[in-house]
Amino acid sequence: MEPYKKNYKLTQEEVNGGEVLKIVASAVPVKILATENWISSLGK
Repeated sequence: MEPYKKNYKLTQEEVNGGEVLKIVASAVPVKILATENWISSLGK
């Protein structure tokens, strides 16, 4: 978590909330990418 301390001044709640958002934000593109790959593989 050290890089966050350098870039931002966050409360513990904001850090925890950010972790959840980061997990969600990283999960959504992965699902979209997997779906696109699946659709493109069907098209072949």
